[in-house]
Amino acid sequence: MIWKRCPRCGKRIPEGTQCEGCKRKRDKARDRYYDKHIRNKDAKAYYASEEWRIARELALDRADGICQWTLATEGRVEAAEDVHHIIPLREDWDRRSDPGNLIALSHSSHARIEYIYKHGEREKIQKKLFEILKSSDS
Repeated sequence: MIWKRCPRCGKRIPEGTQCEGCKRKRDKARDRYYDKHIRNKDAKAYYASEEWRIARELALDRADGICQWTLATEGRVEAAEDVHHIIPLREDWDRRSDPGNLIALSHSSHARIEYIYKHGEREKIQKKLFEILKSSDS
């Protein structure tokens, strides 16, 4: 194995890797900056509230703990750990706890949908999510 020195702390690490200690420090600094300058304070407070906890639990219970996206698109049953706002909080604060705007998703499906929201066909995905939600309520 070939070794190198971390340019920040000087610790010996395998070539092609990052120093885990320095990476954690950078990540913490990035998170602190994000919390202080970028994160929406109202959204942060909402996600820590009893209102969100109840809305989240209701959305997961309505879906029986199953990822609605994976079930509808792939026909597979996968556990739902996340609840997604189809219309994001920053766009419509009044729909933050609306059951018609909350869908139960797995971590991987949630990440995929958030990526599409940022880089792709957002309106098409939102329409599909509303259809999935409507068909699961029937």
